[in-house]
Amino acid sequence: MQNMRIVILAGQSNMAGRGVPEPEDFVPIPGVFALNEKLEWVAAVEPVTFDRPKLAGVSCGRSFARMLLWSTPCGPVGLVPAAVGGSPISLWKPGAEEEGTGKHPYDDALRMAEAARPYGEIVAILWHQGENDAVIHNDHYAADLEEVVLNFRRDLKLPDLPFICGELGKFLKGTRCDYPPVEEGIRQVVAKLPRMGLVSSEGLNDKGDKLHFDTPSQRIFGKRYFEEYLRIIGKKPGYW
Repeated sequence: MQNMRIVILAGQSNMAGRGVPEPEDFVPIPGVFALNEKLEWVAAVEPVTFDRPKLAGVSCGRSFARMLLWSTPCGPVGLVPAAVGGSPISLWKPGAEEEGTGKHPYDDALRMAEAARPYGEIVAILWHQGENDAVIHNDHYAADLEEVVLNFRRDLKLPDLPFICGELGKFLKGTRCDYPPVEEGIRQVVAKLPRMGLVSSEGLNDKGDKLHFDTPSQRIFGKRYFEEYLRIIGKKPGYW
């Protein structure tokens, strides 16, 4: 497989995906692949992620990849599922290790990205993260997120790499994850740095736990991420 368009999925559980799989989620999409834990390309069927095997479910990644595949006939799409459920933004810094698991979210994401890179071009990072930082009332979230974006672009040597952030779920209102400064921090970074995107979570639903997007919402989210990607690269929906 060559000429692959590679998309990194980063952040915590709502990017890793916790939606309940449905029959269609087990059907391969010809031309859409995912990097597995052994750094091998496999058909991108759900769950694409392997961060928490007992919890893994449907994410927005496949939906985004399907739209990207349909957009131009210039090669396959490869997903790099680097998101880690429950990871605060402090773990998305070089050398940071998750206690008890040995996971290094940022370093592991880079390792996977470099393993994928010989097969094509990294075209975007899709990011969804912030619930943990809302719980702990992280008042410097904007500075932390800016550092994450700049680190990825520096270490991947892709200074113009699109970095697309999703809003936190509206269903978090009134829960322990309801801390507006985190959401505002995301907006600040998107407004400040070039080639950034912000994806609305308006109208999306949780799966009953007031924390994770359900499966239909993840599919919609992926399409919205794709629309934002088109905006960043200067294309219009339907240009294909």
